Amino acid sequence: MHKGTRLLSENSVELMTTNHLTPEQMASGGVLLGQHGWGYGVSIVTEPDADWPVPGRYGWSGGYGTAWFNDPHRGIVAIAMTQVSDFLWNGGLDEFGKLVARV
Repeated sequence: MHKGTRLLSENSVELMTTNHLTPEQMASGGVLLGQHGWGYGVSIVTEPDADWPVPGRYGWSGGYGTAWFNDPHRGIVAIAMTQVSDFLWNGGLDEFGKLVARV
């Protein structure tokens, strides 16, 4: 919403935030997908885990340590802007997610 005006239709948002991959594609996605699904431009959490018991979180992590995700069920938007690629590979991103989950 922008000043009370919807920018994308509900159908567009639904398509963007719905997984469009098969389980086999998700399993072979390696470190880029991390066993997550893929909507139109965002990673989709399809299965609950210890930190996020409700699936549906979506977002994206960039190669140089920027990351964002939304959890529409809990009303959470989380953004990390480190500009350090190690953030993605040394456990920083996972720790960020766990800390946000505790909110």
